[in-house]
Amino acid sequence: MTTTILATLRAASFQYKNLTPNDAPPHEAIATYADPHALIPALGRKNPIAVPLGLAETPAGAHAIAQQFATTYSTSLRHAGSLAYQRAAHRIVGLIVGTWVMGGNLKTTPTHLLITSGATSALLGPFRDEAPNPEIVTSRIHDTTTALATHPQPSSPPTSPITIGRATTADNAIELGHNLINATSRLRAAFHTATGVGQPNLNANTFTAAGGLLRNLVRKNLLDPHTALTTAQGLQHAHPQYLRAGWFETLTSDHTVHTDTRQPAHNPTPPGAKLAYYRTSCCHWYTTGADNCDWCCHRDEAQRRATMTQALF
Repeated sequence: MTTTILATLRAASFQYKNLTPNDAPPHEAIATYADPHALIPALGRKNPIAVPLGLAETPAGAHAIAQQFATTYSTSLRHAGSLAYQRAAHRIVGLIVGTWVMGGNLKTTPTHLLITSGATSALLGPFRDEAPNPEIVTSRIHDTTTALATHPQPSSPPTSPITIGRATTADNAIELGHNLINATSRLRAAFHTATGVGQPNLNANTFTAAGGLLRNLVRKNLLDPHTALTTAQGLQHAHPQYLRAGWFETLTSDHTVHTDTRQPAHNPTPPGAKLAYYRTSCCHWYTTGADNCDWCCHRDEAQRRATMTQALF
Protein backbone atom coordinates (compact mmCIF):
# COMPACT_ATOMS: atom_id res chain seq x y z
CA MET A 1 0.00 0.00 0.00
CA THR A 2 1.41 3.39 -1.02
CA THR A 3 1.97 5.85 1.80
CA THR A 4 0.61 9.30 1.10
CA ILE A 5 2.20 12.62 1.97
CA LEU A 6 -0.40 13.60 4.57
CA ALA A 7 -0.14 10.19 6.22
CA THR A 8 3.65 10.55 6.35
CA LEU A 9 3.33 13.96 7.99
CA ARG A 10 0.93 12.58 10.59
CA ALA A 11 3.40 9.76 11.29
CA ALA A 12 6.19 12.29 11.87
CA SER A 13 4.43 14.13 14.71
CA PHE A 14 1.06 15.07 16.17
CA GLN A 15 1.94 18.63 15.09
CA TYR A 16 1.21 17.83 11.44
CA LYS A 17 -2.41 16.72 11.70
CA ASN A 18 -4.23 18.04 8.65
CA LEU A 19 -7.92 17.17 8.49
CA THR A 20 -10.22 16.93 5.49
CA PRO A 21 -14.03 17.01 5.80
CA ASN A 22 -13.95 13.19 5.63
CA ASP A 23 -11.66 12.62 8.62
CA ALA A 24 -12.57 15.62 10.77
CA PRO A 25 -14.87 15.08 13.77
CA PRO A 26 -18.60 15.50 13.15
CA HIS A 27 -19.32 19.00 11.93
CA GLU A 28 -21.65 19.80 14.82
CA ALA A 29 -18.76 19.15 17.24
CA ILE A 30 -16.70 21.95 15.68
CA ALA A 31 -18.44 25.29 15.69
CA THR A 32 -17.14 27.81 13.16
CA TYR A 33 -16.79 31.46 14.10
CA ALA A 34 -16.28 34.10 11.43
CA ASP A 35 -16.92 37.15 13.64
CA PRO A 36 -14.09 38.26 15.97
CA HIS A 37 -16.62 39.46 18.56
CA ALA A 38 -18.24 36.00 18.74
CA LEU A 39 -14.80 34.40 18.63
CA ILE A 40 -13.64 35.87 21.94
CA PRO A 41 -16.06 34.00 24.27
CA ALA A 42 -15.95 30.87 22.10
CA LEU A 43 -12.18 30.54 22.47
CA GLY A 44 -12.58 30.16 26.22
CA ARG A 45 -14.44 26.87 25.89
CA LYS A 46 -12.71 23.51 26.13
CA ASN A 47 -14.07 22.18 22.85
CA PRO A 48 -12.05 22.95 19.70
CA ILE A 49 -13.46 25.53 17.33
CA ALA A 50 -12.79 26.21 13.67
CA VAL A 51 -11.45 29.69 12.94
CA PRO A 52 -11.35 30.73 9.27
CA LEU A 53 -7.75 31.30 8.22
CA GLY A 54 -8.78 34.65 6.76
CA LEU A 55 -10.02 35.76 10.20
CA ALA A 56 -6.81 34.61 11.92
CA GLU A 57 -4.93 36.75 9.38
CA THR A 58 -6.60 39.92 10.68
CA PRO A 59 -5.46 41.87 13.76
CA ALA A 60 -8.85 41.33 15.43
CA GLY A 61 -8.74 37.58 14.91
CA ALA A 62 -5.08 37.29 15.93
CA HIS A 63 -5.74 39.37 19.05
CA ALA A 64 -8.63 37.13 20.13
CA ILE A 65 -6.54 33.98 19.64
CA ALA A 66 -3.48 35.38 21.42
CA GLN A 67 -5.55 36.80 24.29
CA GLN A 68 -7.08 33.39 24.97
CA PHE A 69 -3.63 31.77 24.75
CA ALA A 70 -2.36 34.32 27.28
CA THR A 71 -5.25 33.55 29.63
CA THR A 72 -4.87 29.78 29.31
CA TYR A 73 -1.10 29.71 29.77
CA SER A 74 -0.74 32.69 32.14
CA THR A 75 1.63 34.72 30.02
CA SER A 76 1.69 38.23 28.54
CA LEU A 77 -0.10 39.16 25.34
CA ARG A 78 3.19 39.77 23.51
CA HIS A 79 4.61 36.40 24.52
CA ALA A 80 1.27 34.77 23.69
CA GLY A 81 1.51 36.37 20.25
CA SER A 82 4.79 34.55 19.65
CA LEU A 83 3.56 31.24 21.02
CA ALA A 84 0.10 31.21 19.45
CA TYR A 85 1.65 32.12 16.09
CA GLN A 86 4.22 29.35 16.48
CA ARG A 87 1.50 26.75 17.16
CA ALA A 88 -0.16 27.75 13.89
CA ALA A 89 3.18 27.95 12.07
CA HIS A 90 4.11 24.37 13.00
CA ARG A 91 0.99 23.17 11.17
CA ILE A 92 1.14 25.55 8.20
CA VAL A 93 4.90 25.36 7.61
CA GLY A 94 4.88 21.61 8.24
CA LEU A 95 2.30 21.19 5.48
CA ILE A 96 4.20 23.39 3.02
CA VAL A 97 7.74 22.11 3.62
CA GLY A 98 6.62 18.52 4.16
CA THR A 99 4.71 18.45 0.89
CA TRP A 100 7.61 20.00 -1.03
CA VAL A 101 10.36 17.79 0.42
CA MET A 102 8.37 14.67 -0.50
CA GLY A 103 7.87 15.78 -4.09
CA GLY A 104 4.29 16.98 -3.86
CA ASN A 105 2.45 20.14 -4.88
CA LEU A 106 -0.40 21.51 -2.79
CA LYS A 107 -3.45 21.88 -5.00
CA THR A 108 -5.56 23.38 -2.21
CA THR A 109 -5.08 25.57 0.83
CA PRO A 110 -6.22 25.20 4.46
CA THR A 111 -9.49 26.98 5.11
CA HIS A 112 -9.60 26.89 8.93
CA LEU A 113 -7.40 26.58 12.00
CA LEU A 114 -8.69 24.11 14.57
CA ILE A 115 -8.06 25.93 17.86
CA THR A 116 -8.42 24.88 21.50
CA SER A 117 -7.83 27.49 24.21
CA GLY A 118 -5.93 29.74 21.82
CA ALA A 119 -3.63 26.98 20.50
CA THR A 120 -3.85 25.60 16.95
CA SER A 121 -4.03 21.80 16.98
CA ALA A 122 -4.75 21.07 13.31
CA LEU A 123 -5.50 22.53 9.92
CA LEU A 124 -8.84 21.96 8.24
CA GLY A 125 -9.31 22.03 4.48
CA PRO A 126 -10.31 20.15 1.35
CA PHE A 127 -6.84 18.61 1.04
CA ARG A 128 -6.18 16.36 -1.95
CA ASP A 129 -3.60 13.86 -0.82
CA GLU A 130 -0.92 12.43 -3.10
CA ALA A 131 1.90 9.91 -3.04
CA PRO A 132 5.52 11.02 -2.55
CA ASN A 133 7.43 11.44 -5.82
CA PRO A 134 11.14 10.49 -5.45
CA GLU A 135 12.03 11.73 -8.96
CA ILE A 136 10.73 15.21 -8.18
CA VAL A 137 12.56 15.18 -4.84
CA THR A 138 15.84 14.32 -6.60
CA SER A 139 15.32 17.17 -9.08
CA ARG A 140 14.48 19.68 -6.34
CA ILE A 141 17.50 18.75 -4.23
CA HIS A 142 19.79 18.94 -7.29
CA ASP A 143 18.40 22.38 -8.16
CA THR A 144 18.84 23.48 -4.54
CA THR A 145 22.50 22.44 -4.52
CA THR A 146 23.04 24.39 -7.76
CA ALA A 147 21.22 27.45 -6.41
CA LEU A 148 23.28 27.43 -3.20
CA ALA A 149 26.49 27.36 -5.22
CA THR A 150 25.27 30.19 -7.45
CA HIS A 151 23.81 32.38 -4.68
CA PRO A 152 25.83 31.75 -1.50
CA GLN A 153 24.44 34.81 0.32
CA PRO A 154 20.81 35.03 1.51
CA SER A 155 18.56 37.63 -0.03
CA SER A 156 15.12 38.85 0.98
CA PRO A 157 12.32 38.07 -1.48
CA PRO A 158 9.97 40.69 -2.89
CA THR A 159 6.96 41.10 -0.59
CA SER A 160 3.96 39.62 -2.35
CA PRO A 161 1.49 37.66 -0.20
CA ILE A 162 0.48 34.33 -1.72
CA THR A 163 -1.89 31.58 -0.70
CA ILE A 164 -0.53 28.62 1.21
CA GLY A 165 -1.53 26.38 -1.67
CA ARG A 166 0.87 28.16 -4.03
CA ALA A 167 3.84 27.90 -1.69
CA THR A 168 5.05 24.50 -2.94
CA THR A 169 5.46 25.67 -6.54
CA ALA A 170 9.22 26.07 -6.18
CA ASP A 171 12.06 24.42 -8.10
CA ASN A 172 14.54 24.71 -5.23
CA ALA A 173 14.49 25.24 -1.48
CA ILE A 174 15.58 28.88 -1.68
CA GLU A 175 12.48 29.62 -3.76
CA LEU A 176 10.47 27.53 -1.29
CA GLY A 177 11.76 29.74 1.52
CA HIS A 178 10.72 32.86 -0.40
CA ASN A 179 7.26 31.37 -0.87
CA LEU A 180 7.14 30.46 2.82
CA ILE A 181 7.80 34.08 3.78
CA ASN A 182 5.07 35.34 1.49
CA ALA A 183 2.57 32.61 2.44
CA THR A 184 2.88 33.52 6.14
CA SER A 185 3.11 37.29 5.65
CA ARG A 186 -0.52 38.09 6.44
CA LEU A 187 -0.57 35.89 9.55
CA ARG A 188 2.71 37.37 10.82
CA ALA A 189 1.49 40.90 10.21
CA ALA A 190 -1.74 40.20 12.09
CA PHE A 191 0.01 38.82 15.20
CA HIS A 192 2.61 41.61 15.07
CA THR A 193 -0.06 44.32 14.93
CA ALA A 194 -2.34 42.68 17.50
CA THR A 195 0.22 41.73 20.16
CA GLY A 196 3.40 43.73 19.54
CA VAL A 197 5.56 40.64 18.97
CA GLY A 198 8.43 41.53 16.64
CA GLN A 199 8.67 40.38 13.03
CA PRO A 200 12.20 38.93 13.58
CA ASN A 201 10.74 36.76 16.36
CA LEU A 202 7.91 35.61 14.09
CA ASN A 203 10.30 34.90 11.21
CA ALA A 204 12.45 32.84 13.57
CA ASN A 205 9.36 30.94 14.70
CA THR A 206 8.48 30.28 11.06
CA PHE A 207 11.93 28.92 10.30
CA THR A 208 11.95 26.90 13.53
CA ALA A 209 8.75 25.20 12.39
CA ALA A 210 10.57 24.14 9.19
CA GLY A 211 13.56 22.93 11.20
CA GLY A 212 11.32 20.95 13.51
CA LEU A 213 9.53 19.31 10.60
CA LEU A 214 12.77 18.23 8.90
CA ARG A 215 14.16 16.96 12.21
CA ASN A 216 11.04 14.91 12.89
CA LEU A 217 10.96 13.35 9.41
CA VAL A 218 14.59 12.22 9.75
CA ARG A 219 14.08 11.08 13.35
CA LYS A 220 11.24 8.78 12.25
CA ASN A 221 13.26 7.52 9.24
CA LEU A 222 10.73 9.09 6.88
CA LEU A 223 13.35 11.24 5.10
CA ASP A 224 17.06 10.79 4.51
CA PRO A 225 19.35 13.27 6.30
CA HIS A 226 21.03 14.51 3.08
CA THR A 227 17.71 15.59 1.57
CA ALA A 228 16.66 17.20 4.84
CA LEU A 229 19.96 19.03 5.32
CA THR A 230 20.07 20.37 1.75
CA THR A 231 16.48 21.57 2.09
CA ALA A 232 17.34 23.25 5.39
CA GLN A 233 20.34 25.04 3.89
CA GLY A 234 18.25 26.25 0.98
CA LEU A 235 15.55 27.58 3.31
CA GLN A 236 18.19 29.36 5.39
CA HIS A 237 19.31 31.29 2.32
CA ALA A 238 15.82 32.58 1.58
CA HIS A 239 16.08 35.44 4.09
CA PRO A 240 18.81 36.93 6.32
CA GLN A 241 16.55 36.46 9.35
CA TYR A 242 16.19 32.76 8.52
CA LEU A 243 19.98 32.42 8.39
CA ARG A 244 20.30 34.12 11.79
CA ALA A 245 17.46 32.11 13.34
CA GLY A 246 19.57 29.03 14.15
CA TRP A 247 21.75 26.27 12.77
CA PHE A 248 21.60 22.60 11.84
CA GLU A 249 23.83 19.67 12.70
CA THR A 250 23.92 16.07 11.61
CA LEU A 251 24.67 13.83 14.58
CA THR A 252 25.32 10.18 15.29
CA SER A 253 24.44 8.37 18.50
CA ASP A 254 27.99 8.73 19.86
CA HIS A 255 27.43 12.55 19.96
CA THR A 256 29.76 13.10 16.97
CA VAL A 257 28.85 16.18 14.92
CA HIS A 258 29.38 15.49 11.21
CA THR A 259 27.87 18.68 9.82
CA ASP A 260 27.47 22.12 11.35
CA THR A 261 25.85 24.64 9.00
CA ARG A 262 27.74 27.48 10.70
CA GLN A 263 30.94 26.04 9.21
CA PRO A 264 31.82 26.27 5.48
CA ALA A 265 33.12 22.68 5.22
CA HIS A 266 31.08 19.59 6.09
CA ASN A 267 32.02 15.97 6.61
CA PRO A 268 30.01 13.33 4.74
CA THR A 269 26.80 12.40 6.53
CA PRO A 270 27.05 8.72 7.52
CA PRO A 271 24.12 6.29 7.40
CA GLY A 272 21.96 6.48 10.49
CA ALA A 273 22.76 10.13 11.21
CA LYS A 274 19.98 12.36 12.50
CA LEU A 275 19.28 16.05 11.96
CA ALA A 276 19.31 18.53 14.85
CA TYR A 277 18.24 22.18 14.83
CA TYR A 278 19.16 24.80 17.43
CA ARG A 279 17.65 28.27 17.79
CA THR A 280 19.59 31.48 18.36
CA SER A 281 16.45 33.26 19.60
CA CYS A 282 13.62 32.38 21.98
CA CYS A 283 9.92 31.71 21.41
CA HIS A 284 9.25 32.51 25.12
CA TRP A 285 7.69 29.16 26.01
CA TYR A 286 9.37 29.46 29.42
CA THR A 287 7.01 32.35 30.28
CA THR A 288 4.18 29.82 30.66
CA GLY A 289 6.02 28.19 33.57
CA ALA A 290 7.30 25.33 31.41
CA ASP A 291 10.94 24.35 30.94
CA ASN A 292 13.01 25.74 28.06
CA CYS A 293 12.68 23.92 24.74
CA ASP A 294 15.31 21.33 23.79
CA TRP A 295 16.73 23.67 21.13
CA CYS A 296 16.39 26.88 23.13
CA CYS A 297 19.09 29.53 23.14
CA HIS A 298 18.84 29.70 26.95
CA ARG A 299 20.58 26.30 27.11
CA ASP A 300 24.30 26.10 26.33
CA GLU A 301 25.42 24.16 23.26
CA ALA A 302 26.66 21.11 25.11
CA GLN A 303 23.41 20.81 27.04
CA ARG A 304 21.32 21.22 23.92
CA ARG A 305 23.38 18.69 21.98
CA ALA A 306 23.15 16.11 24.76
CA THR A 307 19.39 16.61 25.09
CA MET A 308 18.91 16.52 21.33
CA THR A 309 20.95 13.34 20.92
CA GLN A 310 18.90 11.65 23.62
CA ALA A 311 15.68 12.68 21.89
CA LEU A 312 16.84 11.67 18.41
CA PHE A 313 18.27 8.28 19.30
